[in-house]
Amino acid sequence: MSLYPPDEFQETFVLEQVQNDKYTISDGTRIMDLHLVQGNPHAAGMLMVHLPKERLLIEADLFNPPAANAPLPPTASAANTSLYNNVQRLRLDVAQIVPIHGRVFPWADFAKIVGSGKTN
Repeated sequence: MSLYPPDEFQETFVLEQVQNDKYTISDGTRIMDLHLVQGNPHAAGMLMVHLPKERLLIEADLFNPPAANAPLPPTASAANTSLYNNVQRLRLDVAQIVPIHGRVFPWADFAKIVGSGKTN
């Protein structure tokens, strides 16, 4: 996998080997799948990571969970909806979201936020 820094005409990095929306890395014990996030309103070319055995989804900036014991947000953002739609499209089995900016959050609770149909 090669990573080219952005030039003056682009704002994101380019990962050459994430083709067909997926790139898999394994050490023989653990599998880590990298997926392109399609239709992402935050940044083109953003990736999310799925650990299938552990049922974890690692992402940045698409969902920032509320503080512990705080009520669920009443509306989903466009980024939240994009994340949810990509997980459904890829048929990923996810139990928990591991956001880069926040605490581990149950997928079922995230699905409730997105499933409310309300957006902000």
